[in-house]
Amino acid sequence: MINQTELENRIKKLMHIVLPQMRSRGVVLQKEFNELLDCMEQLTKLSKDQEIISKRLAFNLFFFYTKVNMTFEYYITDEEAKGDLLVRLYEQTMNLLSSGSYLEL
Repeated sequence: MINQTELENRIKKLMHIVLPQMRSRGVVLQKEFNELLDCMEQLTKLSKDQEIISKRLAFNLFFFYTKVNMTFEYYITDEEAKGDLLVRLYEQTMNLLSSGSYLEL
């Protein structure tokens, strides 16, 4: 079974693989992007009882989400892929950051 630190490191590594390809080539590496989302889901399950996550992880998630959002806007032309992947990334990011407890407004 993979532990939390290994998942965090894998997520960071995948971010460094996915984002440059999106920006330089205008393509989404589907396999790596899906693996990243899967790692985020696994990490959400592992950390579900934790009230606090590391600042580094929170920053990496925020940074990656905002960069992907901007990159999709300027570099990716496949509108269907943009919508699907961005929604999935948003959901996994929010699940991981909130551990399933959403704010009620």
